[in-house]
Amino acid sequence: MMKFKVEGTREFQRAMDELGEDARERVDTRVKQIAQKLRQDIVSDYKKSGSGITYYRIPGPKYMTIRKNSESGPPVAFVPGGGAKNLSRQHTASRKNQAPAMDTGKLSDSVALKGYGRAGFEIYVLPLETRDGGSKKKKITYREVASILEHGNHKIEKRPNWVPKVEAAREVFDDMVEKVLAAAIKKRRAGR
Repeated sequence: MMKFKVEGTREFQRAMDELGEDARERVDTRVKQIAQKLRQDIVSDYKKSGSGITYYRIPGPKYMTIRKNSESGPPVAFVPGGGAKNLSRQHTASRKNQAPAMDTGKLSDSVALKGYGRAGFEIYVLPLETRDGGSKKKKITYREVASILEHGNHKIEKRPNWVPKVEAAREVFDDMVEKVLAAAIKKRRAGR
């Protein structure tokens, strides 16, 4: 979950009060635009096709075999339970340090936005449960999947999607706050 929160909220609120209702509405509109663009950028990268290795998932009665490069390629993993029904049969992964490639589309569908206004907003992954591979292991959530893909783990190299987009959106957000504060200072100096 990523949160955008204005630091120096008191100063920002005073500036907003000085600038009036019209300025507050413009800021709310701009924050909403920044929030919606950030969400859309994250979702659109989750929907891209991969350009890395292609894996084939071969279901079986007791386990699913994952093979590299072709259905008869070398096996790289065996998943107990015969295979998850929500996975595609073929998946081309993204390359290291590229956003995760789409598989089922459920992760991109789980990115949500709430609470946007002049104090900031939250963008997060809904806590929906995903597959357990048919094993007795606990189910993992899409939040956990997003985090693993973003930061990597001992099995998966990182696939950053959120961090670069949040950094870019934060610059736009901070620039908007600075402009509002500068306008309030200018208005105060002009004696209005």
